[in-house]
Amino acid sequence: MNGVQEAIRVLVVDDNVDAANALAAVLSSADYEARAVYDGVTALETATTFRPHVVLLDIDMPQMNGYVTASGLRHLEPEEPQVLIAYTAHSSPESVAATARAGFDLHLSKPCEVRQLLQLLEQAVLNLVHGAPSDLRRRARGAGDRGGRFRRDLSATRSA
Repeated sequence: MNGVQEAIRVLVVDDNVDAANALAAVLSSADYEARAVYDGVTALETATTFRPHVVLLDIDMPQMNGYVTASGLRHLEPEEPQVLIAYTAHSSPESVAATARAGFDLHLSKPCEVRQLLQLLEQAVLNLVHGAPSDLRRRARGAGDRGGRFRRDLSATRSA
């Protein structure tokens, strides 16, 4: 090992190209290794080589929606822990329940403040540490074992 910490890899998947690119740029400026793709098929292809730790995934996309994409992501590398975050305009209790049933770890409603998103990612990484690859554990060192998977609806936690 060369002693260099690996950046946390985040894949942003949204058919709104400008929104996906802007979000990836914000994450990159916050020291995440972020990539943006614009559909579910490309997300699955990119995930095989990029191997994201976290995926921010829009639900309403043409061709392959976020639910189908999430299922495909879960089957790509089942031994590699990964946090799937539904990043969607839908915030009803039914939508939150649907994303949980589809295997998402978190449901984040658009729009959200950058600060909230960065706090969410930090928490997601800390929760991912349980069972994560050693490079990810080192990145989040000092966090302790906070226990495996988690689900939370953050649609009502937007700050003013």
